[in-house]
Amino acid sequence: MTVAFAMENLKMKNTIHTSEDLAILRNNKSELCISIILPLAKLNPAREQNDLVLKKAIQRTQLLAADVFPQFDLSPSLQKIISLFEQIDPVHPPEGVGFWVSDKVALLKALPYTPRENISLGKRFAIREMIQLALLERPFLVLLLTQTSAKLFKGMGQQLSQINVPALTNEFNDEYEYSPPSRSSSYAGHAHVKTFERDEELLQQERNNKHYKNIDALLRQFSNSSLPVIVIGESRLAKAFCKMSSLPSSQLFSIEKDPSHLSTSEISVLGQEGNQQQLKKLQQQKIDLLKNSVGGGRARVGLQACWRAVQEGNCSLLLVENNFYHPGFLTKDQFYLFLKPPTQAHQIITDAVDELMELVIEKKGQVLLMEPGMLTTENNIALLTRY
Repeated sequence: MTVAFAMENLKMKNTIHTSEDLAILRNNKSELCISIILPLAKLNPAREQNDLVLKKAIQRTQLLAADVFPQFDLSPSLQKIISLFEQIDPVHPPEGVGFWVSDKVALLKALPYTPRENISLGKRFAIREMIQLALLERPFLVLLLTQTSAKLFKGMGQQLSQINVPALTNEFNDEYEYSPPSRSSSYAGHAHVKTFERDEELLQQERNNKHYKNIDALLRQFSNSSLPVIVIGESRLAKAFCKMSSLPSSQLFSIEKDPSHLSTSEISVLGQEGNQQQLKKLQQQKIDLLKNSVGGGRARVGLQACWRAVQEGNCSLLLVENNFYHPGFLTKDQFYLFLKPPTQAHQIITDAVDELMELVIEKKGQVLLMEPGMLTTENNIALLTRY
């Protein structure tokens, strides 16, 4: 049996990263896979009802299984769910929780957001919440910037660790010699200035640029095209660094704040906020790319069109609003998805959107969940194709 507990609000010994959990769910299909997503209350008196929320979910699971899988004994699986629920701190519960249980898997994940309640039974696990968590836990870099020093951190979710690079953490000192103005000789006919005292602001800018170039060169050693970089510094410094950096502007996000006295926890919070802002920027870029791809035939809009293209293997990036659920119905032609029950014999898919997301991953495509309303004109779902 594979057992994994994660997130800070769970009593646990080991934390397994979401990408590994997603692989566990995708690689351990069974005759009966149970996926239960529940919102929880964090404050009293509603918090005292969390046990009741679980009991009601188990009752609904039993009723659903009696209709769809009457041949299975749910007792072992339901006992696993109850045992997992006991791992949650009742005093400091998360905003939501997910259970994934089968004969081989018993997985619990705390959710740092309030999810939509969902119960799914089938031969595969529902993976939507895992994909959402993976987005929230995507790694990022945080650069603390002052005129004389810099610090670099790597973050993932709520975890943050400093990258110790002597060339980066050493204080920057750039000595320069003061040059007073001098005048021409009297033979010039009239007195005039031969050399000028350099403006202090220009000198400071030159020193900053040299400082920035050193940092930028070191930063490129730890960054890649998909790793967001959150730059925290005073307004003028943060903006100037982002402007002169050789990294793509889409990869950089600046936060105007003096980093001199920030604690590690404060840096972590700012890094997560910047990471989410960077994600919104990425989502908008993909929407713009989608609109530019429609005319060239490199995009599909709507659940049915996306389903067919993915079944053909023509899928590069699937964009889905994270609150979009829809049942589906399949006949012998697996390439055509019915959105309403057909008259002929058919297979029922509880959530065709979740099934489609897994198909995209199986065919080496990518899935990006979007905020509600971002794909309204695309019927809540769209696909960028390979050809």
